[in-house]
Amino acid sequence: MNQHDNDITLDRLADFLDGTLPEAEAARIRQALESSDALRAEYEWLRMAAEDIEALGARLDADAPEIDVLDRVMQATERTGASANTVRLDSRKGNSRPGIAFWSAAALAAAVLLMMTGVALRFGVLAPGAPDTPHVSEALDVPERPEDETLAQEAEETPETDRLVAAMQQLVEGTQSRLDTSGRRIDRTAMRTTDTPRIGDITTDEIVSLRQAALTDPNAWARLKQMATLDATAAAEVATNPDAPPEAIVGAAASLRAEEARQLLVTAVGRMDQHQPYARLALAKTYLADPVQPFETEAEVLPPALLDGMTADDLHAFLSEIAMLQAIDPHNALFDALRAGALLRLGDTAGALNALQELQGKDVATAYGLEAAHSREQALTAAGMTLETARVLSAMLAGSDEYNMLCDLGRELLQSGQAYEAQGDLDTARQVYEATRRLGEQVAENAPLSEEALAGVDIQRMALEELEALYGVSELAVDIEQLTSSALALVNQIDSLGEILGSLNQLILDGGDAGFWLQLSEQILEWGDLLLFRDVHWQGN
Repeated sequence: MNQHDNDITLDRLADFLDGTLPEAEAARIRQALESSDALRAEYEWLRMAAEDIEALGARLDADAPEIDVLDRVMQATERTGASANTVRLDSRKGNSRPGIAFWSAAALAAAVLLMMTGVALRFGVLAPGAPDTPHVSEALDVPERPEDETLAQEAEETPETDRLVAAMQQLVEGTQSRLDTSGRRIDRTAMRTTDTPRIGDITTDEIVSLRQAALTDPNAWARLKQMATLDATAAAEVATNPDAPPEAIVGAAASLRAEEARQLLVTAVGRMDQHQPYARLALAKTYLADPVQPFETEAEVLPPALLDGMTADDLHAFLSEIAMLQAIDPHNALFDALRAGALLRLGDTAGALNALQELQGKDVATAYGLEAAHSREQALTAAGMTLETARVLSAMLAGSDEYNMLCDLGRELLQSGQAYEAQGDLDTARQVYEATRRLGEQVAENAPLSEEALAGVDIQRMALEELEALYGVSELAVDIEQLTSSALALVNQIDSLGEILGSLNQLILDGGDAGFWLQLSEQILEWGDLLLFRDVHWQGN
């Protein structure tokens, strides 16, 4: 490409493809395309992306709104460049246009956009007159919606306590109608007693079929997780393989009992070139009890608390690992919550409340779901699964283990607060509940994976229920209006997340060929499903 072609931007190429340029400008671009292989390659990718999207659009509902396809491709490209992929793209100094690999990702993003535009009609997202609903990470600063306006009018005529009750009822109804997470808790003990399929025999088609079935069948979800669980022999082979990267060892350790996993993780962490907090967190989690009880909503049987079964020695060892994690990633509020949970178990109320106070001053809590998904992919590949199949399986399950751990942590803290409440120490209970609610916000905000965002929503909901009950029976000086606002903000988060998950589920049901699933999985493992679909979702509104 010569220097005179450098001013031919992606926008001009799009206008040329659309036939809207003046003849003189179009002639100049035709000449540049004839003389430049690089420019011609980019033009071909843009043309093919537009054709693919047009073909996909033909399969959408007949009442889908008209879309300027090329404009959407350019919007998707711009949004993609502003995503979590920015660091990788910005490293291409001196290159004013993205290359072929980037165009492939942009084409996928634009295809998802068009798919979701059709799906949105089914969920009412783009229906005329529908109010805008912000994304889960933006829900604390939202415009008033029609139903909120009604509540605001009623608030002038009813006490704040009645308004709080109404908001909490909205929260319960929204959770039940938009989000169903009961099937996400898997009994890993039962999974270990079932024959694991041969790693090399698993196919992408099987994974996709199970993921589609898992939308309504928890047993399919359990089977999908079983596919990604190595047996002890396979995990040991990965761990002892001198060619296996340490990330693969971390992934293999997730399939083992705590003591076995701990030995592997110490080795893996020691072999890593730099501190990797997700690997150190996996090591810390080996001190936690293995979950042995499934989540049974109908029987109202909850799983054991996160720190059940831990001895004082285990708790101190756990705290030592958390201290190392905080030195590596001091801005992650998750470690303050874990430290508080352990200190509460040890009876150190002052230390726990101090940790919870530090938690509330931070912005993000993450369990490193994307990093864990990458390590699972490497472990499955090292165990004999094809790279393509391991990638799709890891993407389909990304964040699922983290969902369970985060919800267990929220319940751990809330159960401690309930114990203080039963003893009459209502102020300590309130501090624990409020910090737990804040933890849920931190988990949900900026979560790249929908599973982690779901955990953040669940934690907030559980904490708000405890706060409402506490304020109903105590004489603490409280801001009922703030609690009501928090409940309504969470209703908005649930609505937003429910719409995105509905669109994601529809995309999974509509499917595509093996190349589509592989490309989609690659993008999920790079950005997370929530960031990918959130960005496209808000372009569509």
